[in-house]
Amino acid sequence: MSWPSRSLACALACALLLLLSARLSHAQWFTGSLKDSANQADYLIVSVPEYAGSLQPLAAYRADQASLATMIVMMDSIVSQFPRWAPDSSIRDFVTWTLTHWTKPAPQFLLLAGNVNTIPSHKTVSMFSEYYGEDSVMIDQWFANQGTESDPGSAPEMAVGRFPAWTQGEMEAMVSKTLAYEEAPFENWTNRVIVVADSTDFQTFEADGSLFLSNAASHWPDTLSVHVRDDSPWHKSKAEFLDLWNTGSAIVSFFGHARGPRFSRASYFTSSDVDSLANGTPLPLVFFEASQRFENPDTLPMSAALLRRPDRGGVCVIAPSGLMYSYPGIQFTTSVVGHLSTQPLAPIGMAWHSALQSSPSSISARWTLLGDPALVIKSRGPASNDDPPAEMPLGYALDQNFPNPFNPSTTIQYAIPRATFVRLSVFNILGQQVAMLQEGVQAAGYHQVEFDGAHVSSGVYYYRIETGSFIAMKKMMLVK
Repeated sequence: MSWPSRSLACALACALLLLLSARLSHAQWFTGSLKDSANQADYLIVSVPEYAGSLQPLAAYRADQASLATMIVMMDSIVSQFPRWAPDSSIRDFVTWTLTHWTKPAPQFLLLAGNVNTIPSHKTVSMFSEYYGEDSVMIDQWFANQGTESDPGSAPEMAVGRFPAWTQGEMEAMVSKTLAYEEAPFENWTNRVIVVADSTDFQTFEADGSLFLSNAASHWPDTLSVHVRDDSPWHKSKAEFLDLWNTGSAIVSFFGHARGPRFSRASYFTSSDVDSLANGTPLPLVFFEASQRFENPDTLPMSAALLRRPDRGGVCVIAPSGLMYSYPGIQFTTSVVGHLSTQPLAPIGMAWHSALQSSPSSISARWTLLGDPALVIKSRGPASNDDPPAEMPLGYALDQNFPNPFNPSTTIQYAIPRATFVRLSVFNILGQQVAMLQEGVQAAGYHQVEFDGAHVSSGVYYYRIETGSFIAMKKMMLVK
C-alpha cells in the first residue's frame, strides 16, 4: 500500500473512531427534539455533559430497579430548544412542556444534577428583605409549580431534588451514596430518630423537637433528644453527639439557628465536623429547620458537606434556602415524617411534594430537597428506647408569629409543659393593650391563636405571654 493510501486509510479509521466516540458520548443523554409529543419519562435528570457519565448508573438503576422511564437531558439542549432571556425560565418552559405535551404518564421526578451555577435555580426576593436585609432565596420547586412565573409559592406538580455538586468527584460521590443506600438491606438501619435542639428563643426549638419526635415515633419508635444547653437533662457534648451519629439512625433533625456552615451560636455542629464522622455508618435523612444557602462554595453549608463526602454524612437533606420561622417549619417537617410514617415505601420526594401540596406558600416554597427525590428512606424494627417519645413540651416557649410582617392576620404559637393559667395579650408601641387572645387555665401542650389586625392601624405591635412562672414578649409588624 502506498503512503497516500495508508494516510487515507488511517484518516478514515480515525474518523470512524471519532464518530463512534461521539456516538458513545451522546448515547449518555437524550439528543432528540424535546418538543416531540411522543417523548415520555417518569424521571427527568437535567445536567451538563461533564456529569453525564457519573449520572448514568443512577439513571440505569431507576430504570431497571424502579421501572421508571428515565431521561438525562443536557442544559444546553434545553436552552437552545426553549430559548428565554434567563436559563431558569428555559428550564421551567421545558418542564411545563413535559407535563402538558409529552405522552402520559407525565414525569413524577425531576433531579437537577449540579450546583446552581451549573444548573440554575430560580432566585426570588422575599417579603422579609425590607425588614431583615438580604433574603433572596433559590426556589427549585418553581420549575414545576402550578402558578404563574411571578408566583414562586404555588405547589409543584412533581417531586424536585438537587445534587448540589461542584465537581465531577462530588457528583460521583452523591450518585454512589444514593445507589449504595438503595442497595443496602433495611436491617442495616435502626428505627432511631435523633433531634438536635438549640437552646435559644425561650427553648422554642426544644419544644419543636419534642413535637417532631412525637409525630415520628409511630414509625421510628427509638427517639432521642439532644439539647445544646448545658443544664438540660438531654444535653450531650459535641463529641458525644458525633459518637451518637456514628451508631446509626434513620433521621437526624436540627432545630435552631443556623448560618450555613454552623448550627447554633455555639457552633455545636459545623460543616467541618462532617470529617469527624466515621466511615461506613448507615447514612440518615437530615432535616435543618434553618437556612442553608447552598449556592456559595466559599461558605459550604452543612447540607452540602453532608452530601459531598463519599463515605459518611447523609444521603438526603431537606432544608429551607432562606429565613424560616419556627411555626411553618415544624408544620412542614412533621408533615414530611407523617407522610413517611403512613407510606413507608414512598419516595422522599413524594413526602416533600405532599407537604408542599398541603400548605403552599412563598415560605414553604423555600424547603429544598437536596438528594434524589426517588429515594426511599430506610428503617427497620425498634431498637433501644433511649428517650421515649415526648408528647408534651419540655418547657415554656413563645414562638415568633407567622407570617411577620402580616396583613391582616397572623398566627402565634406557644407551649406550656403543664396545666396553668395563661394570659396572652397584644400591645401597641405606647403600651396600650389592643387585644386579649387568651386568658384562663389551659392544659399542657402546644397551642396557637390568631391575631386579626383588621381593626388596628399599620405599625409595630408586641405580644406577651404570662403564666405563673414564665413571661415572654415578642415584636411583630402589621403592614396594610
